[in-house]
Amino acid sequence: MFLLCTCLPICFTLAKISCRLLIFLTEIPTPLGVYPLTKDTKGRDVSNKKNPPGTSTGVRYSPGTNGVPEKSTCFAGKPGSFMEFPKSKQLDAKNEITILFNIYPEKPGPILEYYPGGIQVWLLGRNTLFVRFVRRVRKAVRPLKARKLRRRQWNYVGVTYDQDSGTNFFSFLMK
Repeated sequence: MFLLCTCLPICFTLAKISCRLLIFLTEIPTPLGVYPLTKDTKGRDVSNKKNPPGTSTGVRYSPGTNGVPEKSTCFAGKPGSFMEFPKSKQLDAKNEITILFNIYPEKPGPILEYYPGGIQVWLLGRNTLFVRFVRRVRKAVRPLKARKLRRRQWNYVGVTYDQDSGTNFFSFLMK
């Protein structure tokens, strides 16, 4: 269960994704969108914002973090396996964003790509998570790398960026 973003293809590696993308504004602690990537929600936003749904291509559904069937989305790690979310003003995080997701990594590759150039979340090597945010003026923020992911296990990850302070950071919850 996961995601947000505005338009254009979002590419994923061969990984099961069970997460929620929650985008928070500092002044208003409510998410701009929540997209559980499960078979029953089919890319719909389940927040009270009711943003446009995403569409999936070339994915299959797998057991989620609790083992319940069809509660995660498995991407094939190929160009024809992705989810796409339409551009929406309601999803425009502008100055800050938090992305929360569970990931079951199986091989290196992109986890989340939002173009043009805004967010990149990749699995590098066996256990390294790489994140880069790009400001609206096309200036990249210092990328983050963390060697904390456990391969072939569920990992709960939070990624945050705040444009005003220029800070970004990871948060990992280990079982």
